[in-house]
Formats: sequence, C-alpha cells, structure tokens
Amino acid sequence: GKEPEAAELCGQLERRERPAQASSLAKLAQQARRRGARAEEAALLKAASELDAAARLPSPHFALAPPTQREIPAAAVDDEAVEIRTGDILEVQEAPEPELPSEVPVQEPAMSPTQLEGKYVHGQPHVGPEARVPRRTSSDERPRRPSAERQLLQEKIKEQPLEPAGYRALAAFYEREHDAARCALMEEIAKALVGDPLAEPLAPRFTLAGDDWLALKHGDLRASAAELFSLAGPAMCAMEPASTKELNLLWPFSLDESPATAEALLAAVRVLGLRAPEIQVAEFDGPPIRPVNLKTPSLLISRSGLARPLPPAQLRFFAARALITFRPELLALRLLPVPFLEHWLAALKLAVQADKKLPEPARAFSRKLPAKARERLAHLVAAFERKQLQVPALRDAARHTANRAGLLAAGSVAPAVAVLRAKREADDELAQLVRFAASERYLSLRGRGPAKNSTP
Repeated sequence: GKEPEAAELCGQLERRERPAQASSLAKLAQQARRRGARAEEAALLKAASELDAAARLPSPHFALAPPTQREIPAAAVDDEAVEIRTGDILEVQEAPEPELPSEVPVQEPAMSPTQLEGKYVHGQPHVGPEARVPRRTSSDERPRRPSAERQLLQEKIKEQPLEPAGYRALAAFYEREHDAARCALMEEIAKALVGDPLAEPLAPRFTLAGDDWLALKHGDLRASAAELFSLAGPAMCAMEPASTKELNLLWPFSLDESPATAEALLAAVRVLGLRAPEIQVAEFDGPPIRPVNLKTPSLLISRSGLARPLPPAQLRFFAARALITFRPELLALRLLPVPFLEHWLAALKLAVQADKKLPEPARAFSRKLPAKARERLAHLVAAFERKQLQVPALRDAARHTANRAGLLAAGSVAPAVAVLRAKREADDELAQLVRFAASERYLSLRGRGPAKNSTP
C-alpha cells in the first residue's frame, strides 16, 4: 500500500507546482505580445491554461503532504532571464537582451466624415490637441533655420559679391556644419574670383525641365511681362530684321569645321532642351557665338573664333548664352534695342484695339501677331497701362538670364567669371552672376548633372 500512497503524494506535488508554472508562462506570453510574436503568445497562453486546469482537478485525499523541497515563488523568477525548454520544466537561463517592441500598425477601415460625426474628421481619427503625438522626422526632413553666423556671412557676400574672402568664410562655416555640397560651391566661387586656370569642367549631362526654367529666370522677368513678350516678341523681331549685307555672312556652318565649337553647341542644345536655329559663319568682332535677328533668327559663328577656339567650357558658356535667346520671352528683349521695343509696344496698344483704324506699320504688325492670343494680349496691355512697363530693366533681366544659362552649360563658375571679366564695364553682370552662383537655385540646378568636376 505504500506505492499508491507515494504516487498520490507525487501527484499532489505536481498539482501544487502547476499554478506557479502557469503564472510564469502567462508573464512570458505578455513579453511575446510586446515583441509582436503573436504565434508564440498563443502557444504560451494555451500551455498556461492547461497547467491551470490540471491544478484544479479533484484529489482523492484531503490531506496534502509537505513538499520535499523549498518552492520558488513565481515572483522570484526573473521574467527577462526565463527561457522555455521542451517539456513542462522551467529552467532559469541567461538570455540575450530583448529586442525593442515593434509597433504593428492597425489597419482601420476608411471612413468618410459623415459615417461617424465627431469621431472622424476627413477620414482620420479626431483627437484633441493634448492627445496628438507629433510625427517623428529625420534630420534631413526637419526645416533648417539659418544660424546667426550664417546670416551674417551671407549679408557680407550680398554687400561685396566679388570679394573672395566672404565665400571662403562661408565655406569654412559649411565645413563645420558638415555640409559638403555648399562648402564645395563656396570654395569654387572663391577660386573663380581669384582666378582658377585649372578649372576645366566636363560638359553637363542633363536637360532642364519646365520648373528648372523658372529657377533659372531672373526675378525681374515677372510672369505677366514675360508672357507679353512671349506672345508679341516674335512679331516685333519680324518687323525689324537685320540686313544680311551688314553682317558679312560667309557660309553655313558645318560641324566638321570646328569640332570644339560643334561640341559646345551640342552641349548647349542638350542642357537647355532647345533646338538649334540656322547657323552661319560670318566676319565680325566680338563673342565667338552670337544670336542675330535675320528674317529667320539665326546663330552666327565668328570666323576668327573658328581659327582660334576658346577653352571648351568658355565655348559652352557663349553657346548657351546665345541659344537661350531663342526662347520666345527673351527673343525681342535680347535682339532689339530699347527704342525699338518701346516703339512696338506702343504699336501693340493700337493693334489690340480692333475697332480703330490702324496706320500701315501697325496694321502689318497686327497681322504678325498670333490670332488666338489677341484677347490675352489686350488684357496684358490694359494691365500695363496702369503700371508702366520698365523696358530697360526687362532687357537687363534678359541679359542676366542668358548669362545664367551660360553658367549652367559651362559646368562651373570659373569659366563664366573669366568670360565676363574679359568684357568691358561688366561688373554689374559679374556681380549678378556670382550672386546667382551662390544661391540655392543654382545649387539645385547643377546638382542634377553627374558629369561635372568639383560639384556637390
């Protein structure tokens, strides 16, 4: 009779230990839930419920024998160091550091504002200001406020745009801020202003899009003024063609005549995304590539420039500056002098008034205007009657825009600075160009080109 009694005592001891084991399993299930291990959590909860049910089975004996060994309470078991082995035995093991709990997003059904009024606003849960949690952003997404030191250095550059020391100081600031792109640009501008004979960048390998043109355009070319000249500018040029005899035209340009000039023209076409017009070789003094207002606006290549070509980057500057002229809003502003522009703007006021008889020059000019744009032109002319159109300022803005296009096609600042310094009385042009080179707009534009040296 001792063997059944001993077996019964062992059974009582097992039932007495099972609640502690079930409690430990429940705590491990909570840890699994925090880690997002749903399957592990379910298995632990099932094992804990089975142990708890087994502990509640009725016993044939009411007296419980004392345990043969001291029990370890469940609270004394370290939850972070318990590991489940096979079977029902719990062993204390050294476990690695638990991973941070991963947040599992709960997919809620899309609801309109009318489905639950007051609970959802525009398809999102409505919470009060005190319950809103700010969205975490990376360091790149956070808006960067310019520091007082940076603002002071930029003010010095605005006051003295042609002084290399200001750009060196700003480059040192960006280096301390670990901003490699802006640091490299400021150092490049400083070297260009001192004179960098070794600056020979490669041709850019990108094409400007529509939004890029807005960043490239000078601020004085406001939307309404640019629109007016884009609609009426080609007709103004058609009324004032240059004489071919005065231009000393020689022959049509061939790509085989000067590979360097041909490469510069092709690079300008690729960067600006414009088609090249008719190209002629002529005898003239001045830049090696220039636009001209013939019956069909054309490009002229200097004969002396073919014999003694400039460095490739400078040729690209001249090619892009000439090619950008053929955008409709720049055409008349770049090819016609101020008196001619003012004359044809006065004729435009008469041409858009269909109820009045026009003199012959105004009638001829009216026939060259686009028929579908007459109503829009009438609206623009009426708007500029209230506010005087500053033609000289617009013409200067067109010249600055052309220089910016040349800078972009050149590939770096040094060739553009060298070209403008060779011109007489071009300090204002050079200052405007350097200010643009130090701007965020130029940094974003040139950052698209992978084939440039000394780029961010």
